Amino acid sequence: PTITEGAPNVHGTRGQGLYQLTDTGNGIGRRTDYLNFVNQNGYKNPWDIDSQLDFFKWETENTEKAAWDRVRAAEGVGAKASAMVKNFLRPAKEHQITRENKYLSLGY
Repeated sequence: PTITEGAPNVHGTRGQGLYQLTDTGNGIGRRTDYLNFVNQNGYKNPWDIDSQLDFFKWETENTEKAAWDRVRAAEGVGAKASAMVKNFLRPAKEHQITRENKYLSLGY
């Protein structure tokens, strides 16, 4: 839960945490949303696993509900993993395509 991405993204920020939350570089994005969630809910350490999982749950029920519904609707492990990358994690396009293809080729 404490891993920070090695190289900055195109916005100059680095992903951090279980699912590598980032911002667009101007304080707008899921990392800022997460840190606001942590502060508003009284968590002591923003990079502990409990706060991150609680935010994940919150996102899937609120701001990322539509994305999470698409992940849940996908059939099979590979399709679910692909939908998770495309709809929920949303990495840079070149990484998204590579990961989606890898997961879809799993065959289960």
